[in-house]
Amino acid sequence: MSMDTKKMHPTEVSLYAKSMHINFEQIYKWFTGRIYPDQDCGKTVCGIHACCYPCHSHDKPTYLYYLPGELEFLKMKLKERFPAREIEPGSGKYHCFGNAQCVYEYRPIDCRSYPYWPVVECGKLVAFIDDRKPRCPIEKVPPPFFEKVKEGWLKLLKIPLVTTWLEFEGPQPCGELVFIKDSDSQGTAET
Repeated sequence: MSMDTKKMHPTEVSLYAKSMHINFEQIYKWFTGRIYPDQDCGKTVCGIHACCYPCHSHDKPTYLYYLPGELEFLKMKLKERFPAREIEPGSGKYHCFGNAQCVYEYRPIDCRSYPYWPVVECGKLVAFIDDRKPRCPIEKVPPPFFEKVKEGWLKLLKIPLVTTWLEFEGPQPCGELVFIKDSDSQGTAET
């Protein structure tokens, strides 16, 4: 049975995702790259995990974005070890309290693909939002990491619920747009 998720409330979309049995364990394997493969950039580059702390986001709080069903999956899997906290009860906006509490193997897609968040139009990946400025000191993301993130999102966008949510309900963080070169969403980055 197919449902029109465009007409659903975000809570309904999340429950629908849970009923669809989205396999986050498998999806997380698609996003295993690191910006710097042999190091933890939060420890060796900025020294503070600026991407994890709201106080380092300068003018706006740092939020974690969860795909439909992902928050419920992580809460169920991690129970009391779940590191994110809701900023305002009922707001649906979460932030984590830094890497010290991070359960690395269960970090959300948002963290795995950081600093990139997808822009979806007409069901296709057209660009990424690069969310590094002003808090992340990494000046250039190595192309292999970008390609790994793009590859993961292209696989993820084969799940209609995720594609629909990103296009119509998902967050749109601020940042520089990194366009995908060709229209079939298989190209390389261009800024």
